[in-house]
Amino acid sequence: MTDPFNIDPRTRSGEQRAERRAAREHRRSSRLEAEIEQLHRSPPERDPAPRFRADTERRFPQTSTGVPWMGIFSRTRDIIAANFNELLDKADDPAKMIRMIILEMEETMVEVRASAARTIADQKEMNRHVVKLDRLQADWADKAQLALSKGR
Repeated sequence: MTDPFNIDPRTRSGEQRAERRAAREHRRSSRLEAEIEQLHRSPPERDPAPRFRADTERRFPQTSTGVPWMGIFSRTRDIIAANFNELLDKADDPAKMIRMIILEMEETMVEVRASAARTIADQKEMNRHVVKLDRLQADWADKAQLALSKGR
């Protein structure tokens, strides 16, 4: 039986770790639900003090329509970005893209063929080396046999 007061995580069984993990998750979800409930019950925050509003109007004056200048800048930025994206889309020529993809594939094929040729050459060289070593081993075996027959 395990010691219930043992809090060393290295000696805790997998079942105990799972129970503690489940309890932590439950506490987290309970706290989250409590905060959400509190936000639902609390009244909405009021506008900041008038001095902050005056400061904001001084820093970001509004147009005659009541739209702040910052809104105009962000709208202008969005329009420019949309036009730029449209130009990029028009510049995308599918035929050119296909030609470029084919060119990249051909370059890759050249690299693959060169790599395959190197591998085949290495393999042939190793086979020649194995044959040479087999001949050398057979020669030494013959010499050893001859030495044994002469009693050396």
